[in-house]
Amino acid sequence: EFAGRFEKLLVAGCIALTSGAIALTGSRGAFVGLVAILPVMELAMNHISVSRRLVFGGVMLCGLAVAAPQGYWDRIATIVEVSQDYNVTDTYGRVEIAKRGVGYMLTNPLGVGVANFPLAEFTISPVALKAGPGDQVRMIAPHNTYVQVGAEMGPMALLLWCSLLVSGTFGLWSIRPHARRLSRESGGRFDERFVLRAASFLPVAFLAFTITSYFVSHAYTPVFYILVALMAGVLAMHRENIRASRRQGREAGSTGAASVRRGRPRS
Repeated sequence: EFAGRFEKLLVAGCIALTSGAIALTGSRGAFVGLVAILPVMELAMNHISVSRRLVFGGVMLCGLAVAAPQGYWDRIATIVEVSQDYNVTDTYGRVEIAKRGVGYMLTNPLGVGVANFPLAEFTISPVALKAGPGDQVRMIAPHNTYVQVGAEMGPMALLLWCSLLVSGTFGLWSIRPHARRLSRESGGRFDERFVLRAASFLPVAFLAFTITSYFVSHAYTPVFYILVALMAGVLAMHRENIRASRRQGREAGSTGAASVRRGRPRS
């Protein structure tokens, strides 16, 4: 809506490159996130024609298929082999790491300290405490953003973190009807149309982060904080649009009342 033909082609290229990059990483978590979020994106873009949405999804899948390295699909197929996955069976698999992370969270209400999860694994974890001479103890990342936030900054920080994710996903989505009404009443002003579209796309970005952050340690990477900043900006714009609409309503009411007074015959 806000872009010309060149910009749309550029976006299509970026989409293909992004999905190709996901394939090149070989990450199963990224693939799960893509599969989970693609249908949501198709539904969220209901202001775009079905044919264009199908093209969008096709470009993404083509980028994934073309860039997939040898053995990629065999690796992806192991997702369904849960009982044999090292993440379930190994001491340093994601399941056992998460259990230890919950333990740090419960025994340290303020957390073990920012970026101290690997140190906690090396010093106070059950594995470290039970280790004997010659036993290997690893300093390993949590591989789960929720475990990372809760273990390193405490349960209250985890609640705040999750509340921001909920606000970004459902809070932004909930303003769409009001934003649509404001845009319709004003004749489609740019700032109101922008808020309406942002309230459609940003929740998808928040949901994508919510899903994929389960597989990575991204508590301190810029992505989350950029999303929160964008959410704050969109909500601020929406509040300003509401104020502007109310001012226009009051001004229109005052003008109408003055016209009635001027047109009233003298007694």
